[in-house]
Amino acid sequence: MPSLSTFLRAVRRDLTAGERAGLARGPEAARAHDVFGRRPTEWRNRNWEADHVQTPLVVDADGELVRPWVTWFIDVATKTITGTEVTPGHPSRASILAALRAAVLRAGPYGPAGGIPERVRVVRGRDFLSKTVLAAFTDLDTKFEDLPAYSPHLKGKVENLNRCADRMLFAVLPGYRPCHVVGGGL
Repeated sequence: MPSLSTFLRAVRRDLTAGERAGLARGPEAARAHDVFGRRPTEWRNRNWEADHVQTPLVVDADGELVRPWVTWFIDVATKTITGTEVTPGHPSRASILAALRAAVLRAGPYGPAGGIPERVRVVRGRDFLSKTVLAAFTDLDTKFEDLPAYSPHLKGKVENLNRCADRMLFAVLPGYRPCHVVGGGL
């Protein structure tokens, strides 16, 4: 039998903080240390996530001040933005198809990232569920995963991209107007 100090040293070395907290104080304490929704390690083009985000920028589009929308696809494994489309108005199936085209093509101005994904995850966007977009994914032999509404944690990579772009990219560009300003309008 090893000594008590040897046993405790082995426990500290071999168990994670969450496992130790769970043993000492129960499963609720263990959850405070664990990452929620952790997914297994993946490879490039296995899973993509897609989303639309309205930018906090005010730009001139044909003489009218608007907040453009960005539609983008991100590769979950590499966290690479594979395709984007910027539109001055609300996104549509056309903006999704344009971003998908940019994501799939690897030559010319688009590559070298991208390719054909095995699966794409989105959250219940009417435009993502259109027959045209679903047909494009079917033609690419890509599984389409429509996640439940109000579940951004299930597509955390693209949601993190949205947050980081808002805080780090858009915030330093001309025309930046934070969206959370009350009564600010355009």
